Amino acid sequence: MNEDLYFDRGPGFVLLGFFVSIFVGGLVLWLLIDRWAWPAIGDRQSGIKRHPGLTVAMGMIERGLYTAAIIAGMPAWIYLWLFLKVVVRWSRWTSEEPAYNVFLIGSALSLIFAVIGAMIGFGSVQWLVPIQYWLGD
Repeated sequence: MNEDLYFDRGPGFVLLGFFVSIFVGGLVLWLLIDRWAWPAIGDRQSGIKRHPGLTVAMGMIERGLYTAAIIAGMPAWIYLWLFLKVVVRWSRWTSEEPAYNVFLIGSALSLIFAVIGAMIGFGSVQWLVPIQYWLGD
């Protein structure tokens, strides 16, 4: 690993990474999924049941766990969790293809925000260097 790409991180960077993953990611997904994707699907397919409060909370928990798994060096947990989510809902998605597409978009964005949060936690985001003096040791 190239050590020049990393700088000393303190606990503040890990907390900032979790904040970005959970809350910034949550805001972006809420805007894209609940405010844009679901209304577009609802116009075409009204039989889909959704629970916005539950999905927002579950997404926040998942992004936090994904970020923790990456930081802890155990990304296999993420693969297992996604596998279980797909297996449990597979039979419903054959009749609800738009819902499956929303699931794929939401899962991919959650993983992206988890990776960004973990990168911040690892201290591998160079534009955060000036913040090191506030958050780091």
